[in-house]
Amino acid sequence: MNRLSFIAVLLALVAGLLWWDVFDHYRSGLPLDFRRDLVGVTVITALTFAVLLLLNRHVATLERTVKQRTQSLTEANEALGVELKERQRAEAAAREAEKAAEMANSAKSEFIANVSHELRTPLNGILGYTQILKRDRTLTEKQRRAVNIIHRSGEHLLMVINDILDLSRIELRKMDLHLRDFSVPRLLESISELIQVQAASKGLCLDIDFDPDLPRVVRGDEVRLRQILLNLLGNAVKYTEEGRVTFRAQVDAAYHGNGSRQAEIRFDVADTGIGIPPDKLKMLFKPFQQADNRKNAAEGTGLGLAISSRLVHMMDSWLHVESGRGEGTRFWFTIQLPVVGGVEKPAPAEAEEPEADSAYHDTIEEGVWAPPPATELNLLFDLAMRGDVNAIQQRAEKLAVSEEYRLFGQKIYHYAKALMVDELQEFIGKFREVQR
Repeated sequence: MNRLSFIAVLLALVAGLLWWDVFDHYRSGLPLDFRRDLVGVTVITALTFAVLLLLNRHVATLERTVKQRTQSLTEANEALGVELKERQRAEAAAREAEKAAEMANSAKSEFIANVSHELRTPLNGILGYTQILKRDRTLTEKQRRAVNIIHRSGEHLLMVINDILDLSRIELRKMDLHLRDFSVPRLLESISELIQVQAASKGLCLDIDFDPDLPRVVRGDEVRLRQILLNLLGNAVKYTEEGRVTFRAQVDAAYHGNGSRQAEIRFDVADTGIGIPPDKLKMLFKPFQQADNRKNAAEGTGLGLAISSRLVHMMDSWLHVESGRGEGTRFWFTIQLPVVGGVEKPAPAEAEEPEADSAYHDTIEEGVWAPPPATELNLLFDLAMRGDVNAIQQRAEKLAVSEEYRLFGQKIYHYAKALMVDELQEFIGKFREVQR
């Protein structure tokens, strides 16, 4: 109850009491001061009506205020409803646009993958014929240089096509990790030998720091892990003019989980090269992005780090980088791999070639290189003669799954990946001769 209401009630009570007093005197026959009582009653009654009038006006004002506020709330609610509907329409349009963009991106990636496949087939034939021409002793020096230029250009184009295919497969989610048992020390040793040659050609020092507690055999995708490490080390050598490249592999943790031993291995690649400007670091893992260095820009496609980053993510990890202009660059990532117990069974990823034919045939007779059946061997030889390294890689991956042909499959896969067509023909040809 507000103040005016209280006063009105109080005055009404006083007026009522005065009237009751007048009535009581009249009923009892007591003398009345009529003039005094009449004036008092009249004044009290007038005040009561005045207060009631004010109270009525105040109530009307409150009603108008409530009505205005109700109308404002109604308008705000309607505006909010309109805004909500507009936001819902905008969100629906955004979802449709995102869906259309994903479909367009998927169609683009699939188109690129199909075109790349079509380009790689004739390119393999060109590379195969350049290998044959390079062995032709009747070529002049000028012709030989021309053939070498064609071969190097073809190799570079094939590398670009392979990178685009890998990126397209990842974007289409068609690339899977192929898990198999492999030797970590042998993988790292074979990679180090390859990078050592590149580093030595530029007068760089390759520092190797491998944890002696590295597990001997683990289960994972050896091919993709090799691809990541070769890309990081290759970039380190490419962008370093003097100094050193450091390659580390350390066991961060080893524990038991899900009924098997697990090892967390951290791979670390650092260099003393030109470094990467801070404004380029955020864009580094996007396709077709390179450090701002025109001298080396033509030597790559800008896809290597994008592919490596996505492959590391497929292994449930992240590729990290720290760098500064003129301060060198460091890349590292940590992956968890199940440790395989028992005797070390995996073959070296890149076995060494025996120096002499006799030693080679001794190796064959001992059964270290177990060749596939003659029909498969003849098919591989025909593919090698045509220079179709893509088809050889696919068949080599299938052979490497078999315990019996694992070494043979890994060997020809390495040759095909490195575009060593001559070596492929010679390697497979010797087995064909033995089987005959």
